[in-house]
Amino acid sequence: MKGPTTLIAISCFASLGLCGGDVFNARTYKPPYFPNKCGYSRGEIPSDMLFAALGPQLWNNGAYCGVHFILRCTAGLRTGKCTGTNVRVKVIEGRLGPRAPAFSLSETAAAKLYTGGGARIEWGETK
Repeated sequence: MKGPTTLIAISCFASLGLCGGDVFNARTYKPPYFPNKCGYSRGEIPSDMLFAALGPQLWNNGAYCGVHFILRCTAGLRTGKCTGTNVRVKVIEGRLGPRAPAFSLSETAAAKLYTGGGARIEWGETK
């Protein structure tokens, strides 16, 4: 049973463009999440609290505001470990400091993706 399940998972990520793509660091960021660079409405924050801020590597002057990405943890950073769960997040913010990671995840999104100090992630745009 493991063979077909693995094949399906690999095929799924290939169709989402996650195979062979860039791998970036992700870290958790804490509230307040409002106001943010993608809008001044609390409506920007999804009710499931699965959202992210993009770092300068991906920000592109806010072009990804409101876009959803699916994230997959490939390795933990420092004390971090992957949970094995993929997460779909909405971009609501830009974190543009010189030390900002490519993805800063809400506490809820981060807890679903990894434990500990951060993770290396593959990502792809989704609808």
